[in-house]
Amino acid sequence: MSIASQAQVAAPHSSLAVLSEVMFAKGDEVKARNPNLPFWMTVVSVNPRTGFCQCNFGATGNYAGNFHQSELRFHGGTEYAQAAG
Repeated sequence: MSIASQAQVAAPHSSLAVLSEVMFAKGDEVKARNPNLPFWMTVVSVNPRTGFCQCNFGATGNYAGNFHQSELRFHGGTEYAQAAG
């Protein structure tokens, strides 16, 4: 049973909240919130369902990893919230 279906079983008459709000878009430049990771990265793709961003190192374009958007801060590009509204 998925989280969404569990939420509906628990509260069948209430609205289901969004599981993850998308904060970043493809092409955004980000930095990890962790001070031990001082590198900037470029967002390659975003999974809106899970909130994870696949990133490449900005200077080299090499794969940097998958980071949850809560682990990242905006470094440059177009913020999704401003572009959408």
